[in-house]
Amino acid sequence: MTDRVSPAFRALLAEAVRRSGEPKHLFAASVGLSPSQLSRLLRTTGGPTPDCILCLRLAQVSGLSPFTVLHAAGYESVADVLRALFVQQPPPPLTAQERRLLTGVRSLTRRSRRVLQIVLDALVISDGQAGPVSDSPDDE
Repeated sequence: MTDRVSPAFRALLAEAVRRSGEPKHLFAASVGLSPSQLSRLLRTTGGPTPDCILCLRLAQVSGLSPFTVLHAAGYESVADVLRALFVQQPPPPLTAQERRLLTGVRSLTRRSRRVLQIVLDALVISDGQAGPVSDSPDDE
């Protein structure tokens, strides 16, 4: 920990301590700090900048989003990289052709879907793809 604590992180930490309902020394221990380190972080002047590990421990203990905690501590770029790595992005929207195919598949009986799955798996393999579309012909 070096530098200074941002007002945003200090406010977030103070709120996390308050919401925990625990005495400060127990909360400090739960995030890997001594009581004096926690006090320095909560002070209105000075105080060391929390490192990324402390931010992640605070998120884990408090239930806050790790991205919110990292941003508040000044680690915006770390939060953004973690979000890109671990937050699933929505798939692109279906094309008109894909929507028509999906509508057709949904209208098939279960037996017809199994047959279609076998045909699709064979087509994917014959086109040089790695393997079948699914592990099971019953996938829906």
